[in-house]
Amino acid sequence: EPEEELLEREGLDPDGALYKMGSPGENTFIAGGTAYKKTRNWEDRNDLDDFIRSINNYSGTARHNNILDQINLPLTLNYLAATILVHQNDHPHKNYYLYCDSDGSGEWCLLPWDHDLTWGSNWIGDSGGSYCDIIYAADDQVPGRPSYIKPSHPFVGKEDCQEWNYHWNHLIDALFNDTTVREMYLRRLRTVMDKFLKAPGTPYDELFIEKRIDELVEQMAPDVALDYNKWANPWPWGGQGGYPSDQSFQYAIDVMKNDYLEVRRRHLFITHNVDNENSYNISGSYSALIPNAQPANPQINFADFEYNPSSGNQDEEYIQLVNPNSYAVDISDWKLTGGVRHTFLPGTVIVAGGSLYVSPNSAAFHGRSGSPRGGQGLFVQGNYKGHLSSWGQTVKLLNDNDDLVDTLTYTGNPSTQQQYLRITELMYNPPDSNEFDPQEYEYIELKNIGPVTMSLSGVKFTDGIFYDFPNASLEAGNYVLVVKNPSVFSSRYTVPSSVSVLGPYDGQLSNSGENIKLEDPTSSTIMEFSYDDDWYDSTDGMGFSLTAADPAGTEPNAWSEKDSWKPSTDMLGSPGRDDIEQVSRIGKVVINELLAHSHDVAPDWIELYNTTDTAVNLGGWYLSDSDVDIAKYEIAEGTIIEPNGYVVFYEDLNFGNLNDPGCHEPFGLSENGEIIYLHSAYDGVLTGYSDDEDFGASETGISFGRFQKSTGTYNFVSMSEITPGSANAYPLVGPVVINEIMYNPASGDQDEEYIELLNISDSLVLLSEYDSELYVDIPWRINDESGISFDFPTGTLLLPGGYLLLVRDRNTFNARYPSVDSNVQILDWGSGRLSNSGEQLQLSKPGEQMNGIRYYIRLDRVNYSDGTHPDTDDPWPAEADGGGFSLTRKISYDYGNDINNWSAEPPSPGR
Repeated sequence: EPEEELLEREGLDPDGALYKMGSPGENTFIAGGTAYKKTRNWEDRNDLDDFIRSINNYSGTARHNNILDQINLPLTLNYLAATILVHQNDHPHKNYYLYCDSDGSGEWCLLPWDHDLTWGSNWIGDSGGSYCDIIYAADDQVPGRPSYIKPSHPFVGKEDCQEWNYHWNHLIDALFNDTTVREMYLRRLRTVMDKFLKAPGTPYDELFIEKRIDELVEQMAPDVALDYNKWANPWPWGGQGGYPSDQSFQYAIDVMKNDYLEVRRRHLFITHNVDNENSYNISGSYSALIPNAQPANPQINFADFEYNPSSGNQDEEYIQLVNPNSYAVDISDWKLTGGVRHTFLPGTVIVAGGSLYVSPNSAAFHGRSGSPRGGQGLFVQGNYKGHLSSWGQTVKLLNDNDDLVDTLTYTGNPSTQQQYLRITELMYNPPDSNEFDPQEYEYIELKNIGPVTMSLSGVKFTDGIFYDFPNASLEAGNYVLVVKNPSVFSSRYTVPSSVSVLGPYDGQLSNSGENIKLEDPTSSTIMEFSYDDDWYDSTDGMGFSLTAADPAGTEPNAWSEKDSWKPSTDMLGSPGRDDIEQVSRIGKVVINELLAHSHDVAPDWIELYNTTDTAVNLGGWYLSDSDVDIAKYEIAEGTIIEPNGYVVFYEDLNFGNLNDPGCHEPFGLSENGEIIYLHSAYDGVLTGYSDDEDFGASETGISFGRFQKSTGTYNFVSMSEITPGSANAYPLVGPVVINEIMYNPASGDQDEEYIELLNISDSLVLLSEYDSELYVDIPWRINDESGISFDFPTGTLLLPGGYLLLVRDRNTFNARYPSVDSNVQILDWGSGRLSNSGEQLQLSKPGEQMNGIRYYIRLDRVNYSDGTHPDTDDPWPAEADGGGFSLTRKISYDYGNDINNWSAEPPSPGR
């Protein structure tokens, strides 16, 4: 039933207003007519009445502007084109929904409902007794009816193209009478015709709809539960229109193909074609003038743009696209990439010589005070992701084949604050205090990295915390502090006299990490980034602050990366002064590899690696498996790790050996996984640097190590071989991998989802492990973050090179993919579904059971995303996000959690 759940499924805001438009006479898009409100029932229907008045009570330019401002034209044109393709005979006067994106764009669109009278079926006859018949898909005029009754016309719903029942729709009439919208509609209709209906003379094997019918018939035919060769009377009023009341199944299929589709094909492609206007000879009617197919690779150009609106509201920025061609261009599924990201909705058409304005917020664009703005009859689309940078950048326009169409590059003009004001330190989780709430000691340090004094007037924090700077200035090279509580701050810190301490600010820095945004006096972004408490445990309540590693050299888009920050050198941070790093005591030394599940006669070990070109003295540093007792093992004085060198510590000799003077509390590494911590220290005092690695359960003799992915980021994963004291090997892959993922089917039906597994080994693989203590087989498992948790049935086997398919719903999957090889195993995973926005999907085998908890060993995982990878700005293949393609592993023995090891390919489940 259409309500919030349907809106959410279709990617619409479930808090938008949804109206069911009623039966004949109840609503023909006339103010005051009856409509049934399905959502937002806490308010009246004034929004609908205002919208109806804006169409019905205006004409000419005023109504044109209302249409462009208030209607989501791509969604609406898509709806109208679809109703013509399937010959929906019962929708102009009722049987549709109106939806408004109330809290967003404020735009309206039509949604379908009650489509039983489609594909040629229709109610006709006298008012005293309706009956079912077939309109031959080409009857612009119905015998015995007035000339304005045109149920098969591409403009059905207009006043002069009314339904069989003498109804029409004021909104549809207004749309088709608007020359701009009509041109958009006809182009979109032709695109849909070319994609689905196909032109007359198209070889049968290339006919989309007929082939789909054949697929469905093939799936239905083997079912012996129904006798398809002799249905009971399909129409309760008996046979009509020359059709028998007792049809065979094949007879009905032939009627649909030959009496509807073939006739409809000729009617739309020939009768109403723009080149056939002079031959159109249906009395009392007229040709819709449907254009010819859109030429291949049409040019669309970037034109005007604004990256720094005078209002100071970045959401009012825009990019203008222009169509230089003499024909309308359908840019459905084209993309903007680079500085901003956007995929154009199906149904987006730019008329010949026309423009399209793209904005990060279409409502904000319409509310602009100066031109271009709402009320000017402009075609506006939103909402793209990101904002145009005042620094200058490049935006690319790609067509639906991802071919480059045009490029926009501009140099920008950043303000003084954007160029030189930087956030250089965050004390987001101060250590405990006996005097005050520790959060009262929070502070943010900013620095003028430029050569001249700058004004702070109008600078403000607008996300994370909230603070408007006073009318003050900041000298070149100097700092300013914004603190949570000035009096509490002063009880702990003494800062240089030249440093201003401002505050208090509203809000609180999140202890777990959050987004911080700093804006200049024009409300343009100076800095916007997200920090994470997982970066360094020493900054998360242990007394150290988070400091910028290179304030002057960090690119604007890199501030959300861990490597752009480091823990402060000194306990409690260094507010108002430089954080001087002593390389002899602090360097980027990382936990590089470890063995936690050694053989009986072999010890566990931890390998450290020096990522720098400078030797680092590790004397006095700590290793531990506890974030509370971080000093369990103290590295011996004089321990030097050479540039790009390695040092290995063993359980039997070092961290588990009480005879080692540095072993204050012996520990080992858990085969079921834990976190290992490294902290820099000098003379028993922490000096701020830290590293940690969280690893899972492991098999005997399998180490975990850092692996650099093609994106430049690292994962800590199982290694194909152990390499203490030398460079890490390649990750362990297999024997079974996640090979293909259909997470967002093009149909929108989540029951078509599937996950394909592949045995890449040369051996038979049993998807379970024998527990010798419990005397039972424990199954392998696949799970994700959206609720899927599937244990493979006991005895499940995978042949060498064999596939296994996990599907959301087997019946739906079989209907969608009937040609899967019968030898391929297909299993239903049951509840849960794959996230359309991206998540982590993981295949695991059971490990040990301790204290009633079963630990699982990760065999393969992938963190896919619908937009950008969580670690980088590199986009995952967009075609897999509802575009009809699946995510497919390029080479099955490559590491799976690397974006560049995956591509979007046509679905190929089981092969």
